[in-house]
Amino acid sequence: MVSLTFWSVLVSRNPTSGVPTPVSHAERSLQKSPGRAAPAASPSRALSDAQLVLAARDGAQWASEALYTRHAPMVLGLAHRLLGRADEVDDLVQDAFVAAFENLPRLRDPQAFASWVGGITVRTARKTIRRKRLRRKFGLERHHPLDTEELVSSQAPPDVGAELRAIYAMLETLDPDVRVALVLRRVEGLKLTEIASFMGISLATTKRRLNAGETALAARLSSPHSRIAGRRATDRKGTGRRTQDNQYGRGPE
Repeated sequence: MVSLTFWSVLVSRNPTSGVPTPVSHAERSLQKSPGRAAPAASPSRALSDAQLVLAARDGAQWASEALYTRHAPMVLGLAHRLLGRADEVDDLVQDAFVAAFENLPRLRDPQAFASWVGGITVRTARKTIRRKRLRRKFGLERHHPLDTEELVSSQAPPDVGAELRAIYAMLETLDPDVRVALVLRRVEGLKLTEIASFMGISLATTKRRLNAGETALAARLSSPHSRIAGRRATDRKGTGRRTQDNQYGRGPE
């Protein structure tokens, strides 16, 4: 699980990018920055993302740390569900936040930090999946099937759990772009426009990739070997709905 010690890695990788200096676990109070002092009467949790982004742009280390602390759980869970492997999540989360803080001046709407860093996470995950697939293709890396029991909560209803297992069992047979789109739709429960925005592609391309993923999933679900044959594979609502906090998809322990 990524913790505040993650900041020490960021600083060592990019010491001049303005990424905050780590604070100790016993010392969670906001530290002051040369650019702007932490507001004494308004703790960071009471500030909006827009206020924190503006402060971070001005060099406030406490604001950058507050943005990380606030959004790391979301990024961590999203990365885990996209990659499907807990041991690969930390590097992706690190890369996503490094990119987010390096490019913070380019964020047009400061209040949209959550969706912005989410999009960075999605695109970074797609690159990671594509790179690992190429490494396996050329024999540079061994293939290890995804552990569906690690990904699906024991609290999931039987039909939902079975469908999630079916999705993750077939993910590594899909093109990385199709795979990411399918997870965002079926597991995260995102709208088509949200998927297009997160992946940085057109709505038409999003629909084509989802159609390819849904076709592959429908074939798997209708297979005699499927535990949920007969369940409608064209249900586009998703199984681990983002609005339900992905309650049936496990995050990394």
